[in-house]
Amino acid sequence: YAQGKIRLQDGDRLLLFTDGLSEAVDASGEQFGEDTLTELMLKHRHRTPQELKEILFNAVAEFCGHAFRDDAALIVVGVD
Repeated sequence: YAQGKIRLQDGDRLLLFTDGLSEAVDASGEQFGEDTLTELMLKHRHRTPQELKEILFNAVAEFCGHAFRDDAALIVVGVD
């Protein structure tokens, strides 16, 4: 793991998730992926942390048919 420091500012969102979320697979075996998760987060970054968590988790759940193969945990922290 890389270590570093960043300064969070008002309006920033910090997303913490387990690999069970990014590695969720659809019926054809394709992974949801970190890139897709990031794109979705950026698209909805103006939402509250609770709304963003629901949007992201629901998108992954739909993608994998609600059949997670691994733990799927998601925490969204908002800085206001």
